[in-house]
Amino acid sequence: MKRSFALSIVLVLAAALTARAGLVSLVAGDTATFKDQTSGASAGDGGQFDWTIASTVNGGQGSSPVGTAFQTFCVDIGAFISQNDTYKINSIITPAMYQESDGNSPSNENTKGLYLFNEWSNGLITHNATNAGAVQVALWESMGYTDTYINNNTSLNPSSYQSTIATLAAGWTSSWTPPPTEEVLTLLNSQGDPAQDQIVSLVPEPTTLAIWGLGVGLAGAAAMRRRKQSHGRWSAENRQAIFEVIDGKR
Repeated sequence: MKRSFALSIVLVLAAALTARAGLVSLVAGDTATFKDQTSGASAGDGGQFDWTIASTVNGGQGSSPVGTAFQTFCVDIGAFISQNDTYKINSIITPAMYQESDGNSPSNENTKGLYLFNEWSNGLITHNATNAGAVQVALWESMGYTDTYINNNTSLNPSSYQSTIATLAAGWTSSWTPPPTEEVLTLLNSQGDPAQDQIVSLVPEPTTLAIWGLGVGLAGAAAMRRRKQSHGRWSAENRQAIFEVIDGKR
């Protein structure tokens, strides 16, 4: 009974995750064209970027159809992309394993930027220029860049966004774990040279999703048991507990 209940939770979480995030599927070897920065959702040379899938490999297996639009944020200050140019996806890696071209490594303690990217991708942050700048700065900080480096090498001044970051990240804690949808695309230009890497929300691999779903499912079950002990019945609060776990708020 407990095992079937836990499996049910995993399946519900997996379906909820995919449905809520509006995810795209990509594999290494696919190419994508950088269209532009999203109007009203960008700030300076940061913020949300608009892309379309230009070509796929493996007969399109594992990839969304050519022409599918998707959005990203920059995680690599030391490289560049140009509007209407097409880039090859060299690899797809988790943020924790990523290292920028500058040699910076993500902070395991400061996942605030990844949290805000997740909130943004799920439509939980209003899409405007100020919030886009805040998410971008927080992402760069989470990727290991110092505020001095960001200020000297981009058009964004981190000090101008700290109050917005604090407001948007009010629900973040250092124990928050990025969901398996968050992946970094390492990109190559048409000459095969490294281009500016991007973070995106992707449909996770089934094995990754199953492992993550099991862990979150167990946490959700524990949260529901606590609620049931308090209320003595299944309630809307139980369901809310599961979604709070999905969003990393528990």
